[in-house]
Amino acid sequence: MPGYRTVDTQTTFIGWGKLGQQVELEVLTFDPQGGTTPNGKKVARVVGTLVDDCDNYTHLSEDRQQVRLKTGAQVTVDGSVDNLNRGLLLAEPERGDKLRLTYVDTYPTDKGNKGKVIKIEQDTSGRGKAAKKTVTEDDL
Repeated sequence: MPGYRTVDTQTTFIGWGKLGQQVELEVLTFDPQGGTTPNGKKVARVVGTLVDDCDNYTHLSEDRQQVRLKTGAQVTVDGSVDNLNRGLLLAEPERGDKLRLTYVDTYPTDKGNKGKVIKIEQDTSGRGKAAKKTVTEDDL
């Protein structure tokens, strides 16, 4: 009789809150239309595992709460920031790629608020190495 293990599918959405904020992750999945903006627009989505601790900023009414996420946490990044969405679509990350996303600048928008500039760096040397793991009895 086969043994089963529980697969943790919980993920945390990344919120951008402070210049210099950096998120490094190893890509698990990429979907060019898998995410949505607050107004329902389809955008790119990456789900990955953090390769380094990072700060995350969550929406709580008018304030943003800073939370420290630990290496190994599963995170979701939606391309809700225009240049981030374009960058993810151009990068077309694959399973095993590493992405470093850095909040580097702001710019004035037509609506009078500040748009965010997120720089994307991609390491493709891990492609194919993150193949599906075969679960053995030792894993259970």
